[in-house]
Amino acid sequence: MLPGISMIPFTGETVTAGSQQFATAGLSAFVVPNFNFMTVEIWGGGGAGGYCFNGNTISQGGQGGSYVKYTILAGQLSVGSAQSVYVGAGAASAAIYGAPAGNPGMYSYFADAIWAIGGYGGRGQAEYLRPAAIYTPTVSVPWTLILSETGGAGGYASAGGSTTYAGAGGGGGQNTAYVTQPGGTSIYGGNGGQGGSNSASTTSGTAPGGGGGGTNGGNASTNGAGGTGKIIINWT
Repeated sequence: MLPGISMIPFTGETVTAGSQQFATAGLSAFVVPNFNFMTVEIWGGGGAGGYCFNGNTISQGGQGGSYVKYTILAGQLSVGSAQSVYVGAGAASAAIYGAPAGNPGMYSYFADAIWAIGGYGGRGQAEYLRPAAIYTPTVSVPWTLILSETGGAGGYASAGGSTTYAGAGGGGGQNTAYVTQPGGTSIYGGNGGQGGSNSASTTSGTAPGGGGGGTNGGNASTNGAGGTGKIIINWT
């Protein structure tokens, strides 16, 4: 032993840095490893675009799913415990007669405690946007929210809203001109789908959490679906 240096006995387990992603819609479980510091990132599912009729009509793209990031310190979760992980589905696309709003995306949550809301369903010609469902946490924890962002707005005969972390909004659809409204873009989330026009088809949002584009009219137009949410857990 070198002079002036004392040996400190090892008393705990070795902490190995790791990462786990959940990208399939539905309920899963995360077994908590030994950790000193953990981050949890959550994206809600993207909303679908709205519908419109033929002839000088417009629709709104779906909103992107929101994003949150939390930090968890050692001792704030029991090592070896199984924690619930729920990834919200993006709203499905469908061919529907009429002009309703698109369906909203589903929320995502971790450990029944922290969550991100899904995107609203874009406004149709005959119906206002459909708000996303709210999740009520069942567990109160001392974790710290360090970042959050609302999903990009769905464009209403305009481009979808762009974001940095959350899902971007879908572009609005229109049957009024040969002008295509693009979906918004996101650096870390999913991109919004393109709104349909007389010269282009509607497209869906990408994962995680991109909003779908609005339709360009027609009795059975198919709207753009929302992208599925996502959860990423990192620990050291």
